[in-house]
Amino acid sequence: MKQYSEEQLTEVRATLTSAAADLHRQELLAKLCEYDRLAYASLTGDQLGPMLVTYRRQPIGEVHTPSSSALGEWYARPYGEDGELGPQAGPFGTARAAAASLIER
Repeated sequence: MKQYSEEQLTEVRATLTSAAADLHRQELLAKLCEYDRLAYASLTGDQLGPMLVTYRRQPIGEVHTPSSSALGEWYARPYGEDGELGPQAGPFGTARAAAASLIER
């Protein structure tokens, strides 16, 4: 059996962690894209986000808050044509308001 150095094991673990996070993101996005309406859900299971946002079965951006409360300031970032996050807009009073702001972009 081949032996691996600690450095190689660390690299493999990082790759697995990244792949698992990407898989979770893709599965959540697929679920949200089932809806024609505005839909959003947390990537982490935490109410504070970051949250993926879809509208009419298309991903449109993400929202997040730096606050420790869901009733704090929320910020929205649209996806650009290249799929990367664009500039931040906000603050908004709720996650839903931040998510809805992405529709108009």
